[in-house]
Amino acid sequence: MKPAIVREHKLHDHRRRAGGFTLIELLTTVAIIVIILTLAAPSFTAFQRNSELTGVANTMLASLSSARSEAMKRGRNTFVVPTADCKTWGDDWTQGWLVFVDNNGSQSLNSGDDILSCEPKVPEAVTVKTGSAPEGFKDPNNGKLYMMFNGSGYPRLVSGAFQSSSLDFKNSSQTRRIISNPSGRLRVCKPGDDGCTASAL
Repeated sequence: MKPAIVREHKLHDHRRRAGGFTLIELLTTVAIIVIILTLAAPSFTAFQRNSELTGVANTMLASLSSARSEAMKRGRNTFVVPTADCKTWGDDWTQGWLVFVDNNGSQSLNSGDDILSCEPKVPEAVTVKTGSAPEGFKDPNNGKLYMMFNGSGYPRLVSGAFQSSSLDFKNSSQTRRIISNPSGRLRVCKPGDDGCTASAL
């Protein structure tokens, strides 16, 4: 009988130990999870900021494309300009921008114009490089920030001259550049890529 009792005791002890984790096992698992999260956090933050950067650049590209399309459809000058309140022509792209049709040909934003869209302020991690004209969608004659498309879909300055320009959105590690050439072709690229320089305009 004694061997049977011993076997039953060992079986009971095995079941008890298999029912959960020891404190050491639990602490080791928690430590491993903490280490993994600590290593992954910077990568996730960088991924999130680069996603924001790409999203802002693509939104601007969509606004420009919409302005060009609307200009050709209506046969009127259409502008993309910085704004902080969706009502006035501002001087800082980071505050947001709007698209409007210059219905009366005043080359300014007023109550008679049609506002087609308005984008909000960009995320805090994103900055915009305006630089000197033609970079930054800046008019070299008066220093105003804008992109204007005429009724044929060509980018023009308010003086009537062709406008070719670029605009850089940046975060702490990457840049997305929007380029508009004299024919109105628009694209987003990364500086360093072939054709993604101001001289390639």
